[in-house]
Amino acid sequence: MRSHDDTPAPTIQVIGRMFALLEVLASQPQPVALKLLAERTGLHPSTAHRILNDLAWGGLVERPSSGHYALGPKFISLGRLSLSRVDLQRAAGAAMKSLQQSLHLPVSLHVARDGTLVSLLETGTPPAGEAASLDASAAGRLLLDAQTAAGDPAVLAEQEADGSERLDAVVRNDAGQPAALLTVRCPAGATPPQARGELLAAAEGISRALGWIPGAGQP
Repeated sequence: MRSHDDTPAPTIQVIGRMFALLEVLASQPQPVALKLLAERTGLHPSTAHRILNDLAWGGLVERPSSGHYALGPKFISLGRLSLSRVDLQRAAGAAMKSLQQSLHLPVSLHVARDGTLVSLLETGTPPAGEAASLDASAAGRLLLDAQTAAGDPAVLAEQEADGSERLDAVVRNDAGQPAALLTVRCPAGATPPQARGELLAAAEGISRALGWIPGAGQP
């Protein structure tokens, strides 16, 4: 069930099965029944039970009730330790470069600071560091709205004064909260048809690098 770019599949079969079980557990806000875990991963219940018992022994999984499983305290503490070392610019850099090379358009990353939308990283002009009031642009309002709106990030299209189009998508952190805006600038009347889809995919990839898990009960 994993599809992480070109990362090779585990060479040890049980490792792949372990990852599959952990991903199902991570996607559910409540403890999951063994039967459902087996169905979601395609494993025989006895196989899933055996792997889950080993994971529970290591503290990666816990059994809050009979026949149900959830992520364990050691898994959560290791995850938090890893996330504490993730830098937003580093997490976004590769995805932004790939998006820019695919669309041949400037890509930028913006964050909210003290009521201002600040450009943190740019693949083109203008240089990173430019600022604008959060409520003075559609992009800023998208970031503000996303702080309270439920659902996955959507693409906002905004027409610039020079006729060019600016596409924005929300990047989320491990708590599902807005962390940044990913932006693509397109020439007037020349927005590539694949731009929106690729922008959303890039924003999701950066969000995942920050610890965001789709469908885990986050906003």
